[in-house]
Amino acid sequence: MNPALLFVSLLFFQNISFTDSLSLPHEHWHLLAHVKTSIGETKMEIQLQSEKGVFTGLQFRTKEIEFYIEKCELIFSDGTSLEFKIEQNISRNNRSKNLELKSNYKMIEKLNVWYTLPIKSTRAASIELYGKH
Repeated sequence: MNPALLFVSLLFFQNISFTDSLSLPHEHWHLLAHVKTSIGETKMEIQLQSEKGVFTGLQFRTKEIEFYIEKCELIFSDGTSLEFKIEQNISRNNRSKNLELKSNYKMIEKLNVWYTLPIKSTRAASIELYGKH
């Protein structure tokens, strides 16, 4: 193989940022919260404990039933907030796309999450929130 082509290829792959729904083996995800949605509700609040630390990424996972997550608002311990439009249907036993927090290295106090359950759902969705350092 041409050494120049190999060098350019290595530079290209070194700068790729993975933001799909699958986490890589070297990424360390930590369970931050486990909550259940309420039937008939469209918004939930997830409180986090301050000792959980500062995270560079967040991800939602569901186990029992699918749900549609519209957006998420992060409330930081200093009172500032950051809103993400997610607009993703998360199927049963699957995960959301990664929410990258590259420029906000602050303690997250709570999250407000807007969601929709399937119309005929008689069960709540079990949702886990993971954070990556």
